[in-house]
Amino acid sequence: MDELINRLNKISNLSELENIASINPNELLIAIRKSGKYDLLKDNNIRLNIEDKETLKELVNVLFKDGDELYFMVRNGLHFTNEELEVIFKIILEKENYNRDLCEFLSDFFDKEGLNNFVTKHEDFFIENYIEKHKSLSLSSLETCDKYVELTIKSGNIDLFSALDKYSLDNLKLLSNFIKNLGNYIPYNLYYQGSEEYVQHIFTMKDGLNPDEVVSLLSILDEKRIYDRKNKNSDETTFYILVKNNIDYLIDIVTKTNLIPKCLLESPLFRDECIKRNRFDLATKCILSPEIIKDERLVNEYCKELNIEPKDFYERNKWMLDYYEKNNDIYNTVLASSLKDNLFSLNKEHFERFINDIRVQMLISKLNDKEIKVFSKILDNYSYDEYDITLMITSILKNISSYSELINSIDIDSLSDQDLKDLISVIVLPNNEYNIKTIEELKKYDFLKKLSFVDSFETNDLNKNKDKLLKAIFNIDLKEAKYIEYKYCHGNYNDSILDNLKNSELPPQIFKYLVLINKIVECDNNNDLVDIFNAIKEQKLYDCEIPLEQYLRSQYTELYSKSLFRIDERNEVYGPKDNVIKQINFNGKDIKICIPRVKFNLFLHCVGSCSLASEVSDSNYRNDWLDRPQIQDHFVACSYINEKGIYSLVSWGSIILGFDTLDNGSILGMGNTDIDSIGSYGRTYDGSRELQEANGNRARFFVPSEMLKTINNGYNEIVVERRNNDKYKNSEFKRKPDYIIMMSDSLEPENFNTMETLYSNHLPFITDEDKKEIEQLGESRKIKKFLVKYKEQIAGKAIEQGKALDDMANIYVDLIMKAKYFEDCMKAASEFDIPLVIIDKTYYFNKILDESTAYGDETKKDIMDSYLKADKYQRKAIFNAVAKNEDVSKIIKPTQNRGFTISV
Repeated sequence: MDELINRLNKISNLSELENIASINPNELLIAIRKSGKYDLLKDNNIRLNIEDKETLKELVNVLFKDGDELYFMVRNGLHFTNEELEVIFKIILEKENYNRDLCEFLSDFFDKEGLNNFVTKHEDFFIENYIEKHKSLSLSSLETCDKYVELTIKSGNIDLFSALDKYSLDNLKLLSNFIKNLGNYIPYNLYYQGSEEYVQHIFTMKDGLNPDEVVSLLSILDEKRIYDRKNKNSDETTFYILVKNNIDYLIDIVTKTNLIPKCLLESPLFRDECIKRNRFDLATKCILSPEIIKDERLVNEYCKELNIEPKDFYERNKWMLDYYEKNNDIYNTVLASSLKDNLFSLNKEHFERFINDIRVQMLISKLNDKEIKVFSKILDNYSYDEYDITLMITSILKNISSYSELINSIDIDSLSDQDLKDLISVIVLPNNEYNIKTIEELKKYDFLKKLSFVDSFETNDLNKNKDKLLKAIFNIDLKEAKYIEYKYCHGNYNDSILDNLKNSELPPQIFKYLVLINKIVECDNNNDLVDIFNAIKEQKLYDCEIPLEQYLRSQYTELYSKSLFRIDERNEVYGPKDNVIKQINFNGKDIKICIPRVKFNLFLHCVGSCSLASEVSDSNYRNDWLDRPQIQDHFVACSYINEKGIYSLVSWGSIILGFDTLDNGSILGMGNTDIDSIGSYGRTYDGSRELQEANGNRARFFVPSEMLKTINNGYNEIVVERRNNDKYKNSEFKRKPDYIIMMSDSLEPENFNTMETLYSNHLPFITDEDKKEIEQLGESRKIKKFLVKYKEQIAGKAIEQGKALDDMANIYVDLIMKAKYFEDCMKAASEFDIPLVIIDKTYYFNKILDESTAYGDETKKDIMDSYLKADKYQRKAIFNAVAKNEDVSKIIKPTQNRGFTISV
């Protein structure tokens, strides 16, 4: 081989190569690849020796070793016949991990038509290995292959959908039909495929699509920030321009289909253009403009179309304007149709939430009068304090049309509470699988489910049997059971945590549910399913109409709530509180101070951790938190810590809100690491499921004791509802904190100066004007830079105390930051009128260190000395290491000063 490579390096054309006919073409290509003499491939038709398997395998290994090198070979003329390609394909598949090589093989050796033909020929292979087994979301080289896209759409596996903006006309038609078959439910991950490029693609292809298909394709546009982006330097978005340029076409197709996709319902341009054309039948289905009230003619037209009196319209619009003070985004989400009599009269606790989500309003608008009456009856019997019922409500809205005969047979006024619960249990499942049409059949629902499992038992369809058994026991299908099993029975690395849960604080009955779901989902034979059924067929194991996952979440929430630190109550976990209780007067208001001295669990939110400074609407902490006119983002990201997790927070001086109680419907999602709670989820009525699904294995549900096991590895995230569900506790519209938490290095006086005291006793040389300037700076780096103007005074103090100038400057900066923090905490406590809880970090470090059995007495003394001398970064590392009983010898070694330098 080396000799052949040397010969190649001396020639400029293969015709110069002596005895070329005697050279194995496989080895020749290997030599060309290794020598980098790709130009020798030009104008030469080298055919493989497909009989020589050994050199052919070596060639395949060499070719696909480096994708860039292969690209240059193909670019210079390397090509193979169909027969040769088939042989190479088989060799690639013999490799253990062939994905990368196969991807390059498909992209480099096939044009668009050739790739379609190849996938068609090997359809079974691609279905089995890349669709049914779901080895990967996709091979990138197949994203624009029409045949492969066709196979993915037909599979119905939305996780495989990608590059929708490259779909052929035929595949757009297939996608449209797929979306139509989804009915009222479009999965979250399909919504996120609706990109700006996808919208443009639809309008480019619209002449080949019928109106139903275009409306269907537009219906997956949900998140405006993805498809409604600014067009280069213009103030107009791409979507705005497309609507403007196609307005007559759009009005025509929604008229023909009698369907308006969400992207048009929320488009002010589409609405206003409908008004200009006197198409109030369409305009009144779109978002409501507050400007309508200013034009009497428009009001009358709206009232005529909505079938309401003008006086009612004005009253309802006044309600909207009052609600605007709580949510200044409402006129971007509320549909005018929601002002109709039968919709506006819905329970206001629910109605207020519905009008923040166009999708929910679209579902409600499709209900007939009888369905609305039943729906209203359900709403009047449920609130959000005991359960997060949003998934139950949306399931009912999506499925109720499948139960028209049952709904029409109901005498709503005489419907008993139990009948209502049974009705909910039925409607939360789609398709009326058990053909329930009367109240009498409704009362036999549990019997019918068990009978169906027995009578429809399929000896050759294990999944179908699992599905029926799960419905009989828990009223959930197999897909939902897999979700529960994935989120509640496993840790971050898909390791089972059922053994841990067995001896945890989880109630035995809930543990029994999880074990049974795990057993059914993981079951691999029908005999075991029959045994499970026989063991419980006479029981009603889960006797609640609330969907199981929401019920589980409420039980987990209760565990967290019971464990939380409460100032004035007996702690259910650790017994009576051992606190130091004091009182301090700040700005004329007495603030209760509590300093814990025992173990604690805190549920807290660091102000500013999930918001922008531009969103702050008031310098008063209470007003900004409770009265800021935003509730559309109704998620609040919190953390759950104990005394060992003090340093898991990324707070660095921000105000920390503490909560001592959680109503059972408040937790929406969680993970023992960071989960992406900032996004569209918080604006969605039932965004909790979307949040959990989008975060994969990062978002799992843990009981408190499991959550705390990883507390020193970084912060956890538990998302709760911002609205105040517990009206008995307080009357505020939003959830109010129960105390402010101050993380103090210690109880030394230096941590509790007011700014006035600090300036009087330590920094008398600072002028009043500069005090105001320092107050605005906020960051230690900026304050340090600002103090350069007082270098002489600081140098004098440094000499007096025998310190270096830079060390003295750092001391002053530290004192200023601590005083600002203390004052901010007291300010927040006084404005909320709640206590201040001071966590003494040094006390708890000493307590944890003293209780540790990992270190001897001398080592403990060294560790404590190092901790007291360390900067805040080292302290965090030492604290977390001790909390985990780890070796701290490397951490406590002296480090270089991290301070800034003031030049003398």
